[in-house]
Amino acid sequence: IWQQSGAIRKSVFRSAAIENKNNGTFKARVRVTHDKHGHWKIYTDEYDTGEFSVLTSSNGDSSAYNRTYRSSQYAGLMINYSFTNQQKFSIHYFMIKPLEKNPTDIENPLPYTPQPGDILINEILPNPKIGGVEFVEIYNNSDKDYDLQDLQLARMIAPDSIRSMHSISNEFHVISPKEYKVLTKDPSLIQRSYYTPHLSAFIKMSSMPQMNNKDGTIALISNNIIIDRLDYHEGMHSPFIKDPKGVSLERKSFNEGTNTVGNFTSAAATVGYATPGYKNSQYESSIPHQNDVWLNSKTFSPDHDGFEDDLRINYHFSTSGVMANAHIYNERGSIVRHLYRNHSLSTDGELLWDGLNDRGQPLPVGIYIVYFEVYNAIDGVKKYRLSCVLSAKF
Repeated sequence: IWQQSGAIRKSVFRSAAIENKNNGTFKARVRVTHDKHGHWKIYTDEYDTGEFSVLTSSNGDSSAYNRTYRSSQYAGLMINYSFTNQQKFSIHYFMIKPLEKNPTDIENPLPYTPQPGDILINEILPNPKIGGVEFVEIYNNSDKDYDLQDLQLARMIAPDSIRSMHSISNEFHVISPKEYKVLTKDPSLIQRSYYTPHLSAFIKMSSMPQMNNKDGTIALISNNIIIDRLDYHEGMHSPFIKDPKGVSLERKSFNEGTNTVGNFTSAAATVGYATPGYKNSQYESSIPHQNDVWLNSKTFSPDHDGFEDDLRINYHFSTSGVMANAHIYNERGSIVRHLYRNHSLSTDGELLWDGLNDRGQPLPVGIYIVYFEVYNAIDGVKKYRLSCVLSAKF
């Protein structure tokens, strides 16, 4: 089965090879079906028995899912044959008609209809920078594939009035299990402003619900059912964020309700204040970890040879919203580099020191102390001191 768009043709379904058991003579009835869910199947009566059997692909699949086109005025048949066999085949009849439902068929609709909690709102940017654009990131929290043609993004007003509903996609677009998708009117503006390692995660929407900068409600809708909704407001941001413009609100846990108090907070400065298309900087794992700060290697040589050119200060925290100060001291106890000041951190990551002082000058070889101070609005201040060696090749 092929899908053709203009001169471009792509394969939708290809069966496994069929053995010819009739010593050169091959007679078959072929039936192609397409149901309302978007399944394509090929049935054959290869040996003229009067009974049709479904063909499978080399991977064992008995159907293919494709809803790129809901209807068409054209269908065709192509036969590929060798020159020596051009006089040895014929088509007896070709018919297209509405599919008659066979009560004995077992239907397995794909994609499934998402239920509340299957697809979650994971990150939003309602207050973009000047010249920027809003986005809503969603996450497939289930083990099933879903077609985003069946979902809408909507603005809601209290208590449950759905307003301004917009289709996420006008063509076949699957969101797979544990996959992120970024919904925005202009992906290029997001990609220019933030780190975006997965460009395929972006979906350009022709229109989006209007999002108030300070507060509002955004919802995912499927078949007029609310799949997920987020009631956001500016107070969700970290208390250390002075200006939330250009700072996204990230979900911390998939296990907590979307509107559980504290489950959304500001994206970290270490990731550029947003994580469109990948794991949130403030994500809190359900697996408990001890707070820790450590060095990948206690020795580094900033000679630009590609090996340990930077000192890598690794960290992991079990809670989000952590702020940090990091300073470098020499052996005499003098500060030589103010590395970070009041810098918001992700729950895990690393900070780098390039061996330079505050004036951008290389420091001499020797022993240095990394003073790492972290704090948040709840736990107070924690301090770490780590020693390292700045070395050089001779």
